[in-house]
Amino acid sequence: MSENSTGARQRHSLRYKGYDYTASGAYFVTICTFQGRCSFGQIAEHKMICNPLGQTAERCWVEIPAHYPQVALDEMVVMPNHVHGIVWITDEGSSDGARRATVYRGPTGGHDPVQRKFDESIAGSLSTIIGTYKAAVTRQAKADRESARSAFMAWPLLGSHHSR
Repeated sequence: MSENSTGARQRHSLRYKGYDYTASGAYFVTICTFQGRCSFGQIAEHKMICNPLGQTAERCWVEIPAHYPQVALDEMVVMPNHVHGIVWITDEGSSDGARRATVYRGPTGGHDPVQRKFDESIAGSLSTIIGTYKAAVTRQAKADRESARSAFMAWPLLGSHHSR
C-alpha cells in the first residue's frame, strides 16, 4: 500500500492494466476478510470448521453459475479469513458471440478495458462476478444477523486478488 496526497492509505490494483477480464479462461481468486478477521470459522485438528457465515460463503460460491451461465467453477476452499477459488469464464452461455479468448491488452466485447472507470460495472467481467458474490454473502450475513459488519469489502470485510 502507498499513501495518496492526503496521507490516506491507498491500495494498488493487482489487475493487469488493460486486460479484458471478460475473456475466456481460468482465474484464481483470493478474497480476504476485512482486517484479516477470522469471520468464516476456525481450524481445528488440521481441518477447517466453517461457522454459519463460512457456510454461507461456500453456498453463495456454488450458486454463481446460476446467475452467470458463462461461468464454471473449479476447486474452492473457505478458510477462516479468506476464500480461494478458481473461476472459469467460458464462451458457453454468453449472449455476446464475440466473447472469446482475447489478445492481452486488446479492447474487446464492446468496451475498452484500458478506459474502464473505477466502479464501472462490465457485464460478465470477473470483477462483476466477484462483486456480486461478495454482495450476496454480505446480504445473507445481514439477514442472518451473523455479523455486525459485513463479510466483504463492501462494508468492508473482504478484498480480492485475481491471478491469471
